[in-house]
Amino acid sequence: MYLQIKILIFVVLTVCSCLGNPCPIKKCLCYPADPEPSLRVLYCRGIPQISHVPQALSTNELFYEINFQNSNVTEIFDGDLFGLRTKRLEYGDNQIRRIHPRVFSGFKFDLEYISLSGDGTNTVPFYALQGLVSLKALILEKYTLLYLDESAIPFHNFPNLQYLSLSNMGVIFFSSHTFENHAYKLTEFRFSNNPEVSTFPVGSMKHLRNIKKLTWSGNVLDVFPSLAIRDLVHLEMFDISANNIRILEDGCFSGVTEHLQELNLSRNRLMTISILREFTRTRWKELTSLDLSFNQIAILDHSLFEKMKALKHLDLSSNKLATIGGKALKHLTNLQSIDLSANKLLVLNVCTLTFSKVLEKLDLQHQDTGSQSLEFKEVHGVNKNLNIKKIYLSNTKLSDSNFWQFLQHLPYLSELYADSSGLSMIIPGEFANTNLTFISLRHNHIHKLFVGTFTGLENTLETLNLGGNRLNEFDECVFKDLKALRHLDFSQNHLDCTCNLQWFVDWQNDIFSQEPDFDYIFHRFDLKCNTPSKFRDIYVQIALENLTCNIETPKNCNNFLSTTEDFKDNQANMSWVSVVVFITSVILPSFVLCFVSYLLFSMIRTAYRESTCCHSCAQLV
Repeated sequence: MYLQIKILIFVVLTVCSCLGNPCPIKKCLCYPADPEPSLRVLYCRGIPQISHVPQALSTNELFYEINFQNSNVTEIFDGDLFGLRTKRLEYGDNQIRRIHPRVFSGFKFDLEYISLSGDGTNTVPFYALQGLVSLKALILEKYTLLYLDESAIPFHNFPNLQYLSLSNMGVIFFSSHTFENHAYKLTEFRFSNNPEVSTFPVGSMKHLRNIKKLTWSGNVLDVFPSLAIRDLVHLEMFDISANNIRILEDGCFSGVTEHLQELNLSRNRLMTISILREFTRTRWKELTSLDLSFNQIAILDHSLFEKMKALKHLDLSSNKLATIGGKALKHLTNLQSIDLSANKLLVLNVCTLTFSKVLEKLDLQHQDTGSQSLEFKEVHGVNKNLNIKKIYLSNTKLSDSNFWQFLQHLPYLSELYADSSGLSMIIPGEFANTNLTFISLRHNHIHKLFVGTFTGLENTLETLNLGGNRLNEFDECVFKDLKALRHLDFSQNHLDCTCNLQWFVDWQNDIFSQEPDFDYIFHRFDLKCNTPSKFRDIYVQIALENLTCNIETPKNCNNFLSTTEDFKDNQANMSWVSVVVFITSVILPSFVLCFVSYLLFSMIRTAYRESTCCHSCAQLV
């Protein structure tokens, strides 16, 4: 419903704005800007018919942004933007070959942000950017800028420039004097996807004394040098991801550990030994986010994060972790989220997760466990509950009993993702200790939903995804009390379309008549019959309309406790039946076989003795 309201508001505002003040370009949309609702956005993004900017209607309106991103713009002609005013101009993801020298002349005092994307063959059109004295952000990509020296960028033309981004520029040389004179106002610099630059320009970086955000990603950097960013005393965010870094030289982070808040080292070739010395050299007082994903880390030393006590978000996904020591994370008492997905974890000691009282998000998806299951170890030894609110376990093999035991220690859990995890049952009452609003158990082996399965979630559960399981029917009392339910997915199950499901259709229709925003299962998802054969692949709604079912008295659903006891008795009975079957099918036949074998052996031995005796008697005679 919330999404529908937002769409409706967007349409109404768009129509009203068009009626009151039409868009200056007919093919584009105009709507209020989120950051500044008093200004509008002229949105022409992704319109394939635009090969160059169409002639605009002259207007004195100041737009927040004019967006031609990904619109096949190849040339910007003189007069294309005549009569328009904007604070931001977006031409990213195009292949611009030519820009008229005077096309931006009308933006001299208004334009604060411009993004230009070339075709990879032309030099940067600085000639067209002259006079933009209010420009604060310049984003350039896919131009040719081979030599990045002190004269490459005319900083004197942009006296207020604070953000500079150079991506896919073909740079082969980065001078130590590039930022020496006029770049003192830069607070953010991004240099990415320039693979010919294989060294970090320490001499040039030292001039960026006011820089707060520095990105050096997607380049070919094998070694991060000593004292590389020592002079960047205001640095808060540093991203050197997607390089080929294997070695962090001594003191490479010296000078910034006191104030650095975010560090991204993902998509490199770092091992534990590569980072241990630099991480433990000094205290990281302000570091709250650390990304080490897509590296080659196999072991977490107990002292690795000892001096990062302020850390809130840790990403260790897509490494080679097979185990996590009980003390590996003990210093991270302020950790709020940890991503351990796509590793090789077979065992996770639950006590390891008790180090932080504010840990809310745990990601264990896509563990490479082979034929085994991820085991939550020492579950019974945990003497306090965990604060986790979101847990991700999809595509990680789980053991039913072990997982449900672990769930009992998550009373604050609100979102559970365990798709394709191999679970085969949901034990009644196992959710009673949680505050779940979202459950996704798609593509598992669940074949039955017992009464009381969702007890405790009557007023919280909003989304339930059980698509792709082995359900053929469900009891009327399973869902009746789920008052908060708004989204239900039972698609791709093996439904048996008999009168036993008639209540479900009636229940859905009743809810939909009262709650129009309920995500109506029959209209949104592929809910089809599997049996009987005459209804196979027929939509459930249609199949049940072709059945004549007797109207029965509504079922009494206030019997969860007895049903739970029945479930346990059934489990116990099943255990006794299994014992009887085992005795009759294995032990008894084995006993009979042994007895028969003994008789045969006795008969053979007696016959042998008699024949021996007769032979002896014959010799005496």
